[in-house]
Amino acid sequence: MKSSLFKKYWPLIFIELILLILLILFGIFDFEISSSFETYKNWLSVGFDVWGKKAVMVPIGVTIIFACVALGNRARNKNIFMYSMIGLAISTNITLALFLFDYKDFSLHNKNKTEIITAISMYIILAICILSFILTTLLINKLSIFKSKMYMSTLMSKVIYAIVFMLITTLIVSVLKLLVGRPRPRDVIGDGVDFKYIFQFYFGQDRGKSFPSGHTQAASLFLVLVYFVPISKKENIFKILFYIIAICSIVLTAISRVLIHAHFPTDVTFSIILSSLCFAFIPKLINFIIKK
Repeated sequence: MKSSLFKKYWPLIFIELILLILLILFGIFDFEISSSFETYKNWLSVGFDVWGKKAVMVPIGVTIIFACVALGNRARNKNIFMYSMIGLAISTNITLALFLFDYKDFSLHNKNKTEIITAISMYIILAICILSFILTTLLINKLSIFKSKMYMSTLMSKVIYAIVFMLITTLIVSVLKLLVGRPRPRDVIGDGVDFKYIFQFYFGQDRGKSFPSGHTQAASLFLVLVYFVPISKKENIFKILFYIIAICSIVLTAISRVLIHAHFPTDVTFSIILSSLCFAFIPKLINFIIKK
């Protein structure tokens, strides 16, 4: 029994051990690492800083589309195309509203380099969001897997996995930010605020929200795309593709947050550990609760 569990979870165990070792090492040298370089404001750091904040609409929008299809599948009307189009419309309108509400000035005139990078990044990410919604809708209506009764019968469970994963990781990160109050590197290095170690609670007037990294956790939400891939060898290519997208999203966002002195290395590493564990065990927890 133990050997079979190890065989099943050894990739996760290996990844978590590596991340834990990094967390310990970063915990020792956090301040030294962050103070060893000046704030980088380039396409990587600024672009993926925006990505970590805005690209979250891709997994949220895709989940909305699948939720509409799952609800439609449970209704008497089995018109998947109609429900997927409803999901597409909802996702697109929410995304456009959020982008316009948060960043009203998309003009590139009279802007400095950082502002230009931010504006262009917003254009690119908005296009990626809408394109991902359209592709999801097209795949749902073209691929035969969505005509499978077995897949459609489990689709609502997959939607629940995705929603719970997004809510729980966001909630944990938000609560920890409020409780810990760790000052950001830019405040410690630039403004002389006292450095605080990971898990060192701080309640001073200049407390911050450095730990853990919300942008890195938001970037990890791309993992929910894996939930919607059918369990079959034929669709493994999609699972591999989504894993690559999620890993690139997480790693590059984490690096960007460290480069602009928004987070210490431990802040982003902890968020990665939290998200990966939640991604692996939330479906099992939900299935356990349902069976009970």
